[in-house]
Amino acid sequence: MNTDCFNRLCYLLRNLGGLRDTRNVSISEQIAIFLTVLSHHTKNRVVKHSFNRSGYTISKYFNLVLNTLLKLYNVLLVTPEPVPEDSNDYRWKYFKIVNMDGNFDTPRGSRSRKRAGTTSRRVWTYAEECELMNALKDLVVKGNKCDNGFRSGYLLLLENSLVT
Repeated sequence: MNTDCFNRLCYLLRNLGGLRDTRNVSISEQIAIFLTVLSHHTKNRVVKHSFNRSGYTISKYFNLVLNTLLKLYNVLLVTPEPVPEDSNDYRWKYFKIVNMDGNFDTPRGSRSRKRAGTTSRRVWTYAEECELMNALKDLVVKGNKCDNGFRSGYLLLLENSLVT
């Protein structure tokens, strides 16, 4: 993290969030502890050796900074604006919009492009996607779904249901 960005975060948490220095731990160290735990996915046992603090101190200031950040969610998080249908921004052309009923719509039609040296991929039509989704839902209802996926042999059942 850039030092300017870190200092801005310290400023926000101090002035807007009400985070204060304590006798033993400054605000910058509190935030550094918090960011270290989040960014490196480390445990108290590892972080306490990095900062020469006890596990209780690490846990206490991690929770203190987390609660302060949660109080500032309306300042730190911005409500996203939906992308308009007539947007020409190239970054949004690959995303699909899912209706509340589970059907897929493509904002600007799905077409496959052929680039130099590559073969064109087949693109499913809207009706084919609906059939596939309905067939998968039928497999789930019939009990072919496991914890992390489908049971073995589901592809044959899926092919048979799509053929009919």
